[in-house]
Amino acid sequence: MLNGSWTKLKVTGRWGARIEGVAQIGDAVRLVRKDGKAADKVVAAVVWQGNGVTLAEVADAPPAAPPAPDEVAMDAAAFAAAEEEFRQAFWAEAADWLDGGDEVSYIRSYGHD
Repeated sequence: MLNGSWTKLKVTGRWGARIEGVAQIGDAVRLVRKDGKAADKVVAAVVWQGNGVTLAEVADAPPAAPPAPDEVAMDAAAFAAAEEEFRQAFWAEAADWLDGGDEVSYIRSYGHD
C-alpha cells in the first residue's frame, strides 16, 4: 500500500492525493491528514507524476470480501479438533509423569537434556 497525504488539485479544484512514489489507477493508498487521521483510498485517476510523487484523484476503497461461511466453519472445526487432540496428548503425558513416571525420560523426550 502506498502512502500519501491530502492535497487540493489545481486542475479540478477537488481534494485529491499527493502520493509518495509512482501510483497507477487501482492502487491502494493510505492518506494521512495533518491531524493524523488516516483513510484508505484507491487511485481513480492520475493527474500528474514526477520527482517521485504522484498527484491523483482518489475514490473510496472497496470493502474486503468476507470469507465464505463454509471456509470459516471448516477452519473453526479443524482448529477445534487439533486443540482437542493437543489437550488429550498433553494431559495423558502429564498424568503419566505425575503418577510416578521417570522425570529424566520425560525431559529427554522433549529434547531438554
